[in-house]
Amino acid sequence: MGNETRYFNHACGDAANLKAVSLLSRGNLLTNNMLFFTKRTISKGEELTFSYRGKDMEEQKSGIRCL
Repeated sequence: MGNETRYFNHACGDAANLKAVSLLSRGNLLTNNMLFFTKRTISKGEELTFSYRGKDMEEQKSGIRCL
């Protein structure tokens, strides 16, 4: 169950190899879709990662350490 993001894992800042972009669609229904772009060439079998927290939260001093 779930969508394609179930195959992605979390990484902070520059360690992430994907960039998530939110796209709002204003057709009959307002929907929020996520687009993912690679930041560099991805090798076969390489883990796909992006920041679950987003850029704004990454820049805050939240006290949460990134591993």
